[in-house]
Amino acid sequence: MARRSITTTRGGWIAAGIALGMTGGCLQLDPFQCQTNADCVFQGRPGQCVLAEQICVYPDPACDTQWSTAAGECRTGLGSPEASGSSDAVPGDTGASSVASDGVDDTSTTAPNSTGPTTTSPPDTTGDPVGCGDGPFDDVVGLGVVEASSIFSDNFHAYLAADDDLGSSWFSSGPESGRPSVFRWTVLEPHCIATVAVLGNGLHDNPAFREDFGFESIVMRVYDQDDAIVFQQMASLAGTPDPDVHFEPGVWGVRVELELSEHESDNCGGFSELEITGL
Repeated sequence: MARRSITTTRGGWIAAGIALGMTGGCLQLDPFQCQTNADCVFQGRPGQCVLAEQICVYPDPACDTQWSTAAGECRTGLGSPEASGSSDAVPGDTGASSVASDGVDDTSTTAPNSTGPTTTSPPDTTGDPVGCGDGPFDDVVGLGVVEASSIFSDNFHAYLAADDDLGSSWFSSGPESGRPSVFRWTVLEPHCIATVAVLGNGLHDNPAFREDFGFESIVMRVYDQDDAIVFQQMASLAGTPDPDVHFEPGVWGVRVELELSEHESDNCGGFSELEITGL
């Protein structure tokens, strides 16, 4: 089945919010309901998630409360910030996969391209962050490896979301001890990540898997070689099948991470394809 093309037209992709740091390469945050402290990293500053309001706050000595939002608004009456620390999904013992100490299932790792990643040197970023420019961009998914925090069974491995086939899908083992499922794509050398698309199950070869096996929301992050978040954005996946969502990071990085929340099904959830273009 032919892969869908990725355009670079911004209009109509993701519902616009108040974007912070819109220059190429800067961290971009939409206003969204945070779930863990890991959702609250802004321009290298770790914040905390206040579960009562599901907002991110950051230390700010200029405020009487010592806390403000990323926009600098002092917050009062917040209660205790969420203290879980990390958002990496560490599933319980479902019997579907073995989980490594970092919370990612090593059995669901695959190298789509046996020749290994192509080395591409990033530009000098000692000054302002440098974006990807205007392209043209190449499909770079095959240059990396994919892994997932869990898999439903060997028939729904992580590599099925990077096999250039909309008729197959990766499926998780379901809600993982109440935490989001995590899907990652990693390369050895930095690449400029121009666009990222996550495509739903609407064209799955099995019609029974096309609906009610997705999620309600997604957070997409790009990490650099120092394991710092250089881009972050959330999108809604409301409805079934999940809508296709598209992001335009335009940053240099070595890992794309998808945090998928609120399974529609209590025993599995997934998507058909991860598409990444870049340099």
